[in-house]
Amino acid sequence: MGKGLKMYYAKKNNGSFYVAQIAKEDNGMLFCDGCDAKVQYVSGYMRKTTPVAPYLKLWQNEIHENNCKFSIDGSIQLLASESKAVEDLGKLIFEFEQDGSYIFRMNVLLDAKNEFQKMMDSQKDDQDLVLKKNINYLSNKKKLSHYFRSAAGIAKLRSLIEDSDDIELLKSKIKIFYKDKKIAWNDFYYDESRYHILFNRLIKKEITYPVAVNVVVKGNMQFYEQAKRFNYSYKCYSQLLKDKESSIRFIPTLQLTNKEIGENLLDKDRVIVIGDGWANKVVDSDNIFRNFNIGIYDKSQFMKENE
Repeated sequence: MGKGLKMYYAKKNNGSFYVAQIAKEDNGMLFCDGCDAKVQYVSGYMRKTTPVAPYLKLWQNEIHENNCKFSIDGSIQLLASESKAVEDLGKLIFEFEQDGSYIFRMNVLLDAKNEFQKMMDSQKDDQDLVLKKNINYLSNKKKLSHYFRSAAGIAKLRSLIEDSDDIELLKSKIKIFYKDKKIAWNDFYYDESRYHILFNRLIKKEITYPVAVNVVVKGNMQFYEQAKRFNYSYKCYSQLLKDKESSIRFIPTLQLTNKEIGENLLDKDRVIVIGDGWANKVVDSDNIFRNFNIGIYDKSQFMKENE
């Protein structure tokens, strides 16, 4: 029996409450905010080196209604309905299949990203004065934001699933394709248990498409005046791998092109990010730190898990 998605709102006493307004003592009086299934509060804890914020999950032996937005099927249908093609684009990033599954077309996202980047690179005048008034700029930015939101949406679904049966159901319901080649979910989505895999793939330049990374922000935004493109950044909680002889930390950093993109991010926010990744070359093999980066130039590239 699947357990559905992690939740951050619940009904109590005929009202809807955010998880921060709920306590463990409320268990027994909490119900799903999308149906009438009984749910329970789970206290925050540390998962190895990463904090996990409080959340809500189904009560034992409870199930969501079929069309509930917190069931796997219901959440996928909601995401697909919200991911309609931009009116003047003519390309669908989600395609419905006869077997009831959906295909997520990664190349549609990349084509829009490349088109937007070419337009940006061709501008020679001051961007603040020209680009914001340029119809093509606004249209292409809207399309790209739309596609990034769709990609972040499917990655967020994966982040909200903890039950192994539900993970397999999601994989069967949403299939990821890039240039007509199927991409495994494990090659697209990475959380803190698999940072080391992502780092190694980035070092080897094996990834040619945007990836989804589940991170927890650590500390405040940093500013680097001398950076050529990404002047702002956030460090995130790391993955620690230990054996009898050594310890290695794999540390993700969110690299931002401007301050406004990340102004709403707070310490310990769990965020699902879609973007191009690159890893810092290891110069000293005795150094225990392995750093990799995700480039962000639009707010649509990330979603907070609890929103």
